[in-house]
Amino acid sequence: MQSSVPTGCEIQTLGDAEAGSGKRVVLAAGCDTAPEVAACLRGKSVVDIVSSVPGTFGVFPRIYGPNMDGHIFPDQPLKIIARRDYPAMPVIIGNTTEETIQFVNAVGAVTDAASYSAAIEKVFGSAARERILATYPASNYPTPRAAFVQLTTDAQFTCQSMRVSRVLFRAQKEPVYRYLFAHALENDPQLKALGANHTVEHPFFFPWQGRYRPTPADLIVQQRMIGYWTQFVRSGNPNGGGNPQWSAYSPENDAYLEVGAAPVAKRGPADAHCDFWDTVNLPWPHL
Repeated sequence: MQSSVPTGCEIQTLGDAEAGSGKRVVLAAGCDTAPEVAACLRGKSVVDIVSSVPGTFGVFPRIYGPNMDGHIFPDQPLKIIARRDYPAMPVIIGNTTEETIQFVNAVGAVTDAASYSAAIEKVFGSAARERILATYPASNYPTPRAAFVQLTTDAQFTCQSMRVSRVLFRAQKEPVYRYLFAHALENDPQLKALGANHTVEHPFFFPWQGRYRPTPADLIVQQRMIGYWTQFVRSGNPNGGGNPQWSAYSPENDAYLEVGAAPVAKRGPADAHCDFWDTVNLPWPHL
């Protein structure tokens, strides 16, 4: 599960989808006054439907996505896991350390204390703003934008991965392995500026393509990741083959592997403030 649980395995309901993006699409497509709304929508071209409400992916609530429809998703996935109503299996779960760096511009430029505070309010609401500012003071980070990237990554990815890990640990005997991918593509100035962003780890599982030329450090990371993931597929345990030990997660040890040129076994991370984020209402429907 790579960067796949920013929702904490909770999704919008069918009612949410109908009242949210569904209503917006119907209105934008000009079908809101039609005698038969569904027939009107079916009469529209693909271009009409797709362009009616452009999709986005970012730090704001999801516009499109799966929903709890009573059939494919009869309940919230996290609840299904908690009651052990799923096929248990070993799990790798994690994300990158700067997941949201490509998405935060959706709130506008974050350049100073005022725009930082405004960005927090736009995403999390006015009620949580001061608490978040106290937990993530901009002065603790290189720039206000870096602070905003960190807090949104923690809230919507890192802490949600830990949350799902906790539920999986309690629901099954099969092990759960957490990771944080912290390696950037440094052999290209533009890619390096994105840091360890969303999907940055994907090229490490495949032959290198395009204009990017991997560094020796990239190749080391690639070799180790393929080793861990392949061993995991074979045995349900990523360890073996001479790679550094990757400890299974438990709520007591908070173990995770920081993936970089030199993989490091760590705990937490405490600076992700996951206990704090458990008390904050995230945007809904979730990312």
